[in-house]
This record gives sequence, structure tokens and C-alpha cells, in this order.
Amino acid sequence: MQIREHLTYMVKANKSAIKGFIGDITEDESMDRIDGRFNHIRWQTGHILYSNGWILSMFADGENDYKKLKSTFAGGSTISDNPDDYPTITQLKKQLDDTYEKILSALEKASDIDLEKEVGEEKRKEPFWKSITFLCMHDFYHMGQIMYNRTGVGKKWPFGG
Repeated sequence: MQIREHLTYMVKANKSAIKGFIGDITEDESMDRIDGRFNHIRWQTGHILYSNGWILSMFADGENDYKKLKSTFAGGSTISDNPDDYPTITQLKKQLDDTYEKILSALEKASDIDLEKEVGEEKRKEPFWKSITFLCMHDFYHMGQIMYNRTGVGKKWPFGG
């Protein structure tokens, strides 16, 4: 299997899974922090969007819209309980779905050389494909946190059973 096929499979799996985890979440549910201790689903979704935007920006024809999300959704950002401080969960769902589609399209066009190019900070450079692989694992890490919040607002496991 080629690297591109593997990455495409992983991104498609993430796109499908996140729809299951957040598809039925309401605006109010998206802001519940479960006893005020956890990052709410709206922040988690925005953080996944921000991270995927960073990956998208590294493709040759990448976008830099993700930078607008940094102060709100980057790791270490302050979590607010005011829904007005965030885009709606409906907006975030749409943007995230669109970003996954753009990544899939960029992967389709990417050459093996593109995927092998070194990216990252000087002391932490690695092939681009490894960054995409990490992103996919990162998405699932945050989906685990979303699942915890889902149960806190009374939602069940989104995939059967």
C-alpha cells in the first residue's frame, strides 16, 4: 500500500467518525463542560478544525484560514463558557467537514515527493506524511474526550449498540 492510500484511508475514517461523535450534538450540549472540569465539545471540535487547517496549510496549494482560529482553539488557549466567544457548533461541523474534504483532495493530488518533504520546526523536522499520521491520531484522541462529554449530556455511543 502506498503512503497516500494509507493517509486517505485514515482521513476518511476520521471524517466519518467525527460526524458520528458530533452530528447529533446541539448548540447547548456543545458548551457543556461536565462539572466545569473538561473542555466542551465546541472547543474540542474547533481544536480539531484548527489542527486539520494546519495540515491543510502545508500542502502546496494550502490555505491559511486556520490561523484565524489560533487564539481560540490552539492548544493552551483559554476555554470560555460563553457561547458567543465561539462559532456555533453548526458552523464548526460544516467547516470541519469542508476541511476534511480539502485534505482528501490535496492528498489525491500530492506526489510521493510532496509527502516525503520535511516539515516542522528546525529541530523537529519529519516527513510530511508523519505529520498527517499524527494528526489522525490527534483527532481520535480528542474524539475520546468528546465521547466523555457525550455521555455527560446523556448521549449514547454513536455507532450502533
